[in-house]
Amino acid sequence: MEAAHSESGFSKAKLALTIMGALTLSALMVGLGSLWLGDEIANTTHTDAKRHVEIIIGGETLFIPVNEIRFKPQRRPGRRDRADLYFLWPSGLGFSKTLEQQFNAGGSDSNLIFIVVTKRQGDPDMSGRLDLVYKPFFEGVPHAGPAGLSVQRLRKGAGFDGEALFFQPNRTMPFVARCPIHDALPDLKYCLRDIHAGQNLHVSYRFPIHLIAEWKSIEELVRNKVADWRR
Repeated sequence: MEAAHSESGFSKAKLALTIMGALTLSALMVGLGSLWLGDEIANTTHTDAKRHVEIIIGGETLFIPVNEIRFKPQRRPGRRDRADLYFLWPSGLGFSKTLEQQFNAGGSDSNLIFIVVTKRQGDPDMSGRLDLVYKPFFEGVPHAGPAGLSVQRLRKGAGFDGEALFFQPNRTMPFVARCPIHDALPDLKYCLRDIHAGQNLHVSYRFPIHLIAEWKSIEELVRNKVADWRR
């Protein structure tokens, strides 16, 4: 029985690795490197212009305030493969001169939410990947985390070294985010989550780990912002 159980566990992990290999970059890897960035704001060029620009991604039209778009080349109307966006939590405000200090803050002083919008490729979002992809790499048992979440460490060598999953237990489509473990990777500051939105959009977002207890309001804010951009 023990050998059969071990073989079953190996098969599940092998299947998960196969699925991970099949998942597109937009669904699984868009934010992976971003989780490891130390200075999130270094390459951003702020603007306080509040006009809206029409951007088309995956056949969906978005009307986004210019001061919520991180990079200057993306502030022109037209078709895009992706849009890199940011705003403050909890207000949802884009950049302005009066908020400049908050937009340039880092580490435990940061309340910035970073978003990447791309075309959905048909793969499951992070909620759908909890059982399909992540569960075979669970190490040990989950423990209670902040605001009703469970915290589950992930097996080393599976591509998630130094990370843990924060997720809602016993839910069909739970909130799931990957976050750095402080004692393993003390320099990492951001949690990563991705969701599906609209008819054809994949939305990856990052938020400071010190805000993990505010996950409900962050999720609501992100979904509301995307809905506003689609109007």
